[in-house]
Amino acid sequence: MNHQKIAARHKKVLRAQKPLKYKQKNLELLLYLNYLRFMNALVKKANELSEQDASSEILHKHLEDAKLEMLQRFKG
Repeated sequence: MNHQKIAARHKKVLRAQKPLKYKQKNLELLLYLNYLRFMNALVKKANELSEQDASSEILHKHLEDAKLEMLQRFKG
């Protein structure tokens, strides 16, 4: 699924669930800020996992493990 379809689906869900104040122009900004918040949490968790493994860099397995946890957390 491409980015535009995902964003459109996310907007549709937000419009249905959020109060009227989110139905205005700020919806694009809200989507972007939610994305940044998710990515920041994902990188922090992956960094924690890499430190637990005594690794000097974040590996793919750290990102995958962090992704599963963050998707559960950000599920809503």
